[in-house]
Amino acid sequence: MQDHPNDQFTQNNSNSIPVSKQETEDESSPAVVNAMSKQIEPEQDQSTIENGEIQKEESHSRKVFRKFIRWTFGLLIVFGFGFLTAIFTIYNPKVDELDQSGKNLGSAQSTITSLESEINSQQGEIDRLGNQINNLESEISDLETENQALIEKQSGFHLQITLLKTRADVISAQVELYQENPAQARLLLDSARQNLTTAESLLPEDLKDVVLPLQNRLELAVGEIEDDPQTAIADLAILAGDLLEIENALFNE
Repeated sequence: MQDHPNDQFTQNNSNSIPVSKQETEDESSPAVVNAMSKQIEPEQDQSTIENGEIQKEESHSRKVFRKFIRWTFGLLIVFGFGFLTAIFTIYNPKVDELDQSGKNLGSAQSTITSLESEINSQQGEIDRLGNQINNLESEISDLETENQALIEKQSGFHLQITLLKTRADVISAQVELYQENPAQARLLLDSARQNLTTAESLLPEDLKDVVLPLQNRLELAVGEIEDDPQTAIADLAILAGDLLEIENALFNE
């Protein structure tokens, strides 16, 4: 009996089915699963190790960065305290010192202004005395042509001029001391000393003793020029006042 072609096709299909089923069973068998698991596990372990190392490296870097931040803030705080300490210990005292220096400078400037004003005043007095001396000298020159009766009057004028010159020299010496010219002040006081000697010779006998206190005051001021010029200026002011009183007593009757 011949086989039918469909029967052969049926046999072939029946033979092919078991083969496919066996392959499926082999792939899902425990041995295959274990082999595949063993192949996957090393890859997972390697990935886990790498992640752990990365985390450790990141954790170490963060610790170092945090330490760096702490040290940086610590140094900034230390420098800040140092800066504040410098301000309170150096800057503020220097500011106070500069303020005090400014006040002292203002006071010195005020003193200089006052002295300049006094010098100008004294200079005006010197000019006035110079004009008065010139007028008196002119008057003396006119009187020299008059008769012997006017000789006594001429002597009186000469005495007045001498006293005026003495007072002018004393005031000029004060001005030179204000301007810190002790050498010029000495020259002026030498001239005043000579004028006092001349005035003593022109005074009447009963008035000659008034010259001695003036000479003593003059010598006292001369001795103070180098060591104590301010006291010398004060003594010269007293001498100028005494000379003015004598002039008023003799010639303003």
